[in-house]
Amino acid sequence: MATAVKDRSAGLVRTHVITGWPDQVHAALERAQADGRLVGVGDVTELPDRQVQVNAQLRDEQPQRARWISRLRWPATWVWAWIGAGVLGVGAVAGVAWAVVTAVSALITAVSAAVDAATGWVGTYWPALAGIALVLLLLGTAGGVKRCTGMHCGGCRR
Repeated sequence: MATAVKDRSAGLVRTHVITGWPDQVHAALERAQADGRLVGVGDVTELPDRQVQVNAQLRDEQPQRARWISRLRWPATWVWAWIGAGVLGVGAVAGVAWAVVTAVSALITAVSAAVDAATGWVGTYWPALAGIALVLLLLGTAGGVKRCTGMHCGGCRR
C-alpha cells in the first residue's frame, strides 16, 4: 500500500497493532492516510477465522499546549506533603499571632476604660483620699516602735 504523508516532522510516530476483519483494517488505514497520520505499514498477518493483523506506524498529533506540559516534571508526593505542612504551619503561626494581637488589643481597651473610670472617680474624691492616706501614714510612723520582721531579726532580739 502506497502512503502519502503530509509532514513527517510533526508529531510523535508510534507503532500500532491493528487487528480486525480485512475491510475494517483497510478502512482504518485509509482514514489514517486521509488524516495525514499514516507513516508506514508493516507486514500483514492472517489470523484464524479470516481476521488480519497489521503493524502500522502512525503519527500521534498532540495539541500545541500539551507539548510543553509533557516536558514538565511534577514534584513527587512528599514534596507536596512538605509544601502543605509548611502552609499549615505558617497558617497556625499567623493564627496564634492574630490571637495574641487581639488579646493585647482587648486588654489595652479594658485598661484604658478602667483608667478613664478611675480617673473620674479619683478626680472627684481626691481630697478625701488624700486625707485617708495622710492618716494612715501618721498611724504607721507613730509610736517609734520597731517592728519584728521575722525570727532572729534585729528588732525584737528573740
